[in-house]
Amino acid sequence: MKPSQENGVNVTILTENPDNRLVGNPIYLMDLIRKLRSAGINVGFTDNLNEHYAVIDKSLVWHGGMNLLGKADVWDNLIRVKDTQAAAELLEISFSSLKKDLIDFYEYEAHSTDRTNFA
Repeated sequence: MKPSQENGVNVTILTENPDNRLVGNPIYLMDLIRKLRSAGINVGFTDNLNEHYAVIDKSLVWHGGMNLLGKADVWDNLIRVKDTQAAAELLEISFSSLKKDLIDFYEYEAHSTDRTNFA
């Protein structure tokens, strides 16, 4: 992925805020997010993670009831749509609240002191 990033590819992941997760250690999850960010990947939080999709080159959408970053499930499904308007609408919906969510991320970082307890 690094060569693509060096050629101008921008990768952004929107995921649930670790503090809002019912399972998993939020400190461990924040460490994973920091690793993604240090690799040049933008990570933002959203409270509305009911949709799972990827938008590629602002024109190709992979959409479905599939956790693109998680484990497989018998109910997973995925559809591919090449439509710049659909991609634009998803991006607009996704990033309309990103600014607030990024502020929440930086506030979390400022108040998170114990980063050594990984369970």
